Amino acid sequence: NNGIDYYKTGDFYRSTQAFLQALAIFRNVSEPDSEDFNRIYNNLGGNYRKVGDYEKALEYAEKALEIKLKNYPPDHPSVAKYHMNIGKVYADMGEPEKALPFLERALEIEQIHYPDDHPDVTGMKGELANVLADLGQYEKALEYHLATESVDPRYMSHDHPYFLAMYSNVAQIYLEMGRYDEALEIHRRAVEKLENRAYVPPDKRTEMLWLLASIYDARGDTELAVRTAIDGLRGLAPDFNATAPYQLPDPGQVIERKLFLDLSDQLIYLYEKRAKEETGLEYYKYALETAENSIRLIGLLRTSYHSDDARRMLQESSSDIYKAAVRNAFYLYEKLGDPQYLEKAFEFSEASKANILKQVLNEGLALRSAGIPEATLDSLDQMKIRISNTENTLNDELINGSPERVIDSVSAHLFIEKENYQA
Repeated sequence: NNGIDYYKTGDFYRSTQAFLQALAIFRNVSEPDSEDFNRIYNNLGGNYRKVGDYEKALEYAEKALEIKLKNYPPDHPSVAKYHMNIGKVYADMGEPEKALPFLERALEIEQIHYPDDHPDVTGMKGELANVLADLGQYEKALEYHLATESVDPRYMSHDHPYFLAMYSNVAQIYLEMGRYDEALEIHRRAVEKLENRAYVPPDKRTEMLWLLASIYDARGDTELAVRTAIDGLRGLAPDFNATAPYQLPDPGQVIERKLFLDLSDQLIYLYEKRAKEETGLEYYKYALETAENSIRLIGLLRTSYHSDDARRMLQESSSDIYKAAVRNAFYLYEKLGDPQYLEKAFEFSEASKANILKQVLNEGLALRSAGIPEATLDSLDQMKIRISNTENTLNDELINGSPERVIDSVSAHLFIEKENYQA
């Protein structure tokens, strides 16, 4: 129960710990094929998917289906969602072709037991439609999404968040097809209905506002897109009260951290686009602040991941944020001559575990005009990257409770590297 309670509040780290503790107990008291494992595996898979640890999410989703099929017939209605969960993980991993057969099988099971106007059937069609859209099959995707309109009102009111989400999905397809006016009309109506409800899950509201921001952006209204996007991000920190127009919550206040991180990357893009429309530097500063906030959030996510592969994937998927941080910091240094921005560029480059400062500069920024010799920049960057890598190693050893001699050795190595850098 603790795991579920934590999940509902968006504390996926504590939720995962609670489920792992329950798993350890069940291994001592339950049969290997017990449904107890099926439920725990399913919950763990959902948690790991929420935080973006897709390898672990897939592992537990597959285990959950395996145990489920040992306790129920393959066409039992409760089996459908286990096929669906695997499909959704593959979809999140950017592999819609692998997701498709699992979602098709889930729909097939639902249709055996329920009429076409049942929300379980239309909901599964919606999941399948998202994957079909990813595969470019827009007309079929629209057909499946619009099937939700046939839902019997006894099952679901037409202002239910999941019903409104269908219209958002249709708007997303219109957006991808370049039909911006249709996308705006249908989605704005859905957002208005959503805002009138007594309670809306924060992640659903944020996702809908972000799609609205994307539509505004496609129509050329970048400033409205920015403000709508910020409104959506603030919704993921229920206790946050903004004191400035473009202020974002501190990462520690954020629920649904992976979603916040993904959308922050898009906000940086909007700020940079807006900056090119204006003559001042304010939007470059906002872009840099957003990137800095995102990098702090990456640190929080990293400590919640349980596998090296997941941490590596997080680092790789976050590379655009580090590049944006370096790009905007160095641009501000060029324009203002303030050395603090140059220091920030070095700092973000080292934190990325890659020599991205030189990459960013070579992508178009005037290296020579800054008066920094390339050899010097390269040498300093490499030294600071080594320091950052050693600091991360030391942090991991402390978290893992490694022997004191190991920690002392890493600490001594870090001290020597910092001395060399200062010299």
